[in-house]
Formats: sequence, structure tokens, C-alpha cells
Amino acid sequence: MELETDIIFLDTSIFEGDNFFRGHKIKKLGELSRDGEIKVKITSVTYDEVKNRMAKRLKEAKSTFSSISKEVESKAKILKNLDNYKDLFPFKRVDVDRELKVMVEKWDAWIVESKVEIIDSKIADITTILGQYWNQKPPFDEGQKKDEFPDAISINTIHNWARVNKAKVYVLSKDSDFWKYGSDENLVMLNDLSLYLGAVNTRIEGVLFIQSISKEVENNFSQVIKMLKDQYFEEVAELMNKELYEIYDDFELEEPELNDLELIQCVLFDASKENANGQLTIKLNIKILASFRDYGSSFYDKEDDVYYNVENKWTTIDANITFDVNAEFEYEMDDNDIINFDVTDLTEFSLLLYESNGDNEVFSSFDLEE
Repeated sequence: MELETDIIFLDTSIFEGDNFFRGHKIKKLGELSRDGEIKVKITSVTYDEVKNRMAKRLKEAKSTFSSISKEVESKAKILKNLDNYKDLFPFKRVDVDRELKVMVEKWDAWIVESKVEIIDSKIADITTILGQYWNQKPPFDEGQKKDEFPDAISINTIHNWARVNKAKVYVLSKDSDFWKYGSDENLVMLNDLSLYLGAVNTRIEGVLFIQSISKEVENNFSQVIKMLKDQYFEEVAELMNKELYEIYDDFELEEPELNDLELIQCVLFDASKENANGQLTIKLNIKILASFRDYGSSFYDKEDDVYYNVENKWTTIDANITFDVNAEFEYEMDDNDIINFDVTDLTEFSLLLYESNGDNEVFSSFDLEE
């Protein structure tokens, strides 16, 4: 992609998708903004919505910690006898109000350090927004969802700011309701932070340099394959585990067999003369043995609080999956040549597409991008 403007507005979904301000990509975005390479902006509605999502995620974390703590105290208390686990007990309690205050302070500091401008949503045209609501126009669409008002106000704020300032801007969001609004002469919609960072990085470092690193990634993809098979097979299996656990109760995935690995795309969002970071899109075939508990013939005893006649079953999953993974690279420069190229780490696995091969009564195909 070629950059059309250096101004970019971020939606709440971008921060939440990169763990607010901890992910490598959001950190890189902040560096570029701080250094004046790009101009990052958010609306005041987005600012408030990010704080709201922080509170929501902290409440979820508190619930998760509480559940895990009870489980560990009940079934793993023998570990209290071992020095290696002494720091595990007791589990920390999550104080939502206290931790939210810390998170917001870090959020505010990131905004200041990264020179992010907050555009006041008072410039939004409420009459236009209400018209969209009553006429079921994007982002409300059919159903007139009242919870889309924050999105509608943010989009209208961005539209009016761009019009008044006679500027073209990128609007970066993973929210499908944002995308329903669509691009116009001032707004260019994007949903992939990596692609945007890659375009900025190419402008800074030069096309030929970025292309030469990308070529090295392709030539050394065998390193990635070996790392996935030898070190990161659990992370690959966990991709399906995360998405399917909510659907199928109590299932476990054994060590997978990975075949036919293919590099679909490499986007370098950070590069220097010594190292680089990029997002790899990879497709592979996975065969994996899975055990799960079948409650079809079971019955629940309320007095004992137990399900009886639960069957443990096994099934073989044979599927093609497509996923994104962040990769770190190190190398040396010999004049204009790249030498001693190494893939040093793979992080932040994210499943995009699962396609089942053949009939499987447990797992079906689904596309996570929809």
C-alpha cells in the first residue's frame, strides 16, 4: 500500500486489539508519532471508550483470577511444599478501581509521550447522527442499535474535522460497524495496523531496503518452519484452543503435526540496519488428536453437583489454518547486502481462518475475519 496521508485516526478496537499500549505495533505507532513521521489522532469519545474497555477487561481479569485461585488452592496446594512455587501463593487479588487508575495514568502518559491529539467530539453534528439512526443508515444499519451511537459520533467527528481542515485522513478500525460507514473523499478506511506501519516504514527506510529484507524472510522461511515445528507447536495448537473452548467443553489438544507450511504475506512494520519486526501470514495443514468430554448421554445429580455417565472421546482434527504471527529478525549489513539473517522470535499468534478437511462431528470451518 502507498501512503495517501500522514494523518491517522485510531478507533478503540485498535488499542484493545494490541492490548491497549503494550503491543509492539502500538508502541511503534507511538514512536512514529513522537518523531513526527505521522500525526496520530483520536476523538474524545474514543478516549472515553478506551477507558471503559479497560475497566471491562479488568473486571474479566478479576473474575478469571478468582476462578483460577480457587482451583489452584483446591487441587494444587501440594505445591506449597516446594520452594519453586512459593511466590505463587497466595494468588494476587485484582482491585479493579486501583488498577484502572494505574492503567489510565499509563494511557494518558502514552498519549502525551506519543504526541497524540484528542479531537473534541463536540464538533459532531447530532442532527446528522440522529438522521442516520432514524433512517437505519451506517453505522446503525438494520436494527437501530443504540450502542452504535459512540461509533456514529466518532465517525462524524472525524468526517467534520477532515472537511473543516481540508485534509484526507486514514481511519483505522477493526470494528465492522465503523467499516459500514465506508470511505469518502476525506476518509480512507483501514483495518490492519501492520499494513499501515509497513507503508510508513517503507517510506522512511526506502522501498529497495524493505524489499531486500522481505526477500531474506522468504529465503529463510525454513527457519520459521523449524521454529514452528520444534518450539511453537503448542502456540499453533492454542490458536484453535482459544476459539473453540467456548463452544466445546473440557477438550484438550495433543501435540500437533504441522504440514505444508506456506508464507502468504510478510509485512515489515519496523526495520533498521540491524534488526526488523514484521507480521507473517502463514497457512498450514494441521493434524492433531483431541480429547473431549461428551455430555450427550450424561445426567446431572443436583445433590452431588456432578454429571454422571460422561464419556471421554477422541477425535482427529485435520484442518488448514491461516494465522498471523509477529516475527523478529536480526542480520548484518555488508555494504548494501544483508548477511547472517536470523529469525529470533515468534510472538502474538492470531488465528484468521480455520478450514476443516473432511467430516468431523466436533469441529467445523469458520472465518474469524468476518
